[in-house]
Amino acid sequence: MITFQVAPRSLSLTEQSVLLAEFALRNRSQPRDELTREELSPYLSAILEPGSSQCWSLRSAALLLRSELEGRERRSVERSMMQAQALVDCTRDVEGKQEVR
Repeated sequence: MITFQVAPRSLSLTEQSVLLAEFALRNRSQPRDELTREELSPYLSAILEPGSSQCWSLRSAALLLRSELEGRERRSVERSMMQAQALVDCTRDVEGKQEVR
């Protein structure tokens, strides 16, 4: 049996933007059910990986979309609220450091 080990690589900002656009397209064109949520969550997970290059606008959009996506299920409402709080904390950090943007 042959096994391949592929080292994960970080996505470029362009690739992350394409993933976010693909997520938005699929989110609007598919029904809102558990299967759709499971199919769409890897798109946002790839953008929010700690090793990927971070653009605050992509990260904020992905956090907002993931909190909306997970807020539909009773089991993941708490995690959705924590992500929304992380988004609020992120905007507070950005407001204080406007010269960084």
